[in-house]
Formats: sequence, structure tokens, C-alpha cells
Amino acid sequence: MSREIEEALAAWRAASREWEVGSRGRDTAMRLAGSWLDYQVAVGTVPDDEIVLVADGNACFVAVTANVERYLGIDRQALLGMSIADITPPAERPRVAEAWAAFVKIGAAHGPYQLWRRDGEEVPASFQAKANLPARGLHTSRLTVMVTSEIEPDPATASAAAVARTKGRISETRELLQDLRGPRPATLIRPIAAEPAATTIIGRRLEEAV
Repeated sequence: MSREIEEALAAWRAASREWEVGSRGRDTAMRLAGSWLDYQVAVGTVPDDEIVLVADGNACFVAVTANVERYLGIDRQALLGMSIADITPPAERPRVAEAWAAFVKIGAAHGPYQLWRRDGEEVPASFQAKANLPARGLHTSRLTVMVTSEIEPDPATASAAAVARTKGRISETRELLQDLRGPRPATLIRPIAAEPAATTIIGRRLEEAV
């Protein structure tokens, strides 16, 4: 196991213990979500062309992947002071609170989403979201941007070699995790499974978690 993975895993577990004993402030949330996301990136479960956002119960971001600046034109640290409404087109913002409350209650959601860049451009994307991941009270969204001529992905993203390397790292990590002490960490390896429900808000289909 690489030092990067070991350090991320140790930081994640330490923050998780703080969270479990009742330290639920924003600083702890950022440590927990940030170390969990660092671990996901280190073991290769987050593709270069996928944005991962972790928000707290108020829909404010506590951890984001570094590629947000490429797609949204917003610095990673700046985004941590923002909310989901801030990356939603202004016309849709009055409906964000309702959609967020429904998502948290149901537990999962997926569908199309219009992202709003700082320069005012709207960027189409698809998303999958899971409530209470990586811990109760924290909620994770994975977004894939529909690439336009203005937003070019890294060349390595599309290569078969990069895909093969990622799959290899995931397989290796699964084996390593069997030897780790403590509960097996939850990762983004498995896709979110859900059953469709009848509720649709802001163009998204909300789902009952299986």
C-alpha cells in the first residue's frame, strides 16, 4: 500500500472517530469529507473527468475534487465557501432547497443537471448522488460534465491505458483492504443502486435507495 493511501486512510479514520463521538462542526466535517475524498482519489476510484462534491446538511460544500476549477472556473478553496445553489443557474435557485430536502429524505438521486460557471455559462452534466456518504449528515454527488469545445478534458482521460491502470488499482485496493484492521472503508467503487420514484424536481429523478 502506498504512503499516500495509508495517510489518507489514517486521516479518514481519525476524523470518522471524531464525527462518531459527536464532534459535528464544520472543521470536523471538512476533515472527514476531505480525507475520505483524498482516499477515493488515491485508490483510483475517481476518474479525471468526474467531479465529486461532498456537502453538509445545509448543502454547503465541505470537500470537492481539484478538477472543479477546470469545469466550473471556480477555485477549489473558494468553492468550499459556497453551496449547491451557487453552482446552479440563477433561474433554478429558488427550487434548490426543495430539491435538496427531498434528496436527503429519499437518500439518492440521479439525472441531468445544469451547472453554472462563474463566467455565467451553463454547463450540462449528469449526476449521481447518495445521502449520508461518507457519514451520516454528509452527502456526496458525482457529476460528469458534457464536454464542450471550451472545456477540454485531460488527454489521458480518454486513453484505454488510463482506464486499465485505474481498474488495476481498484482491484489491488480491494485485496489490500481485506487485510486492514477495523471496518472496511466504503468507497465509490460500486455504483449507486436505486429504484425509481415518481418525484421529479428541477429536472432530476429522485430515487428510493435500495
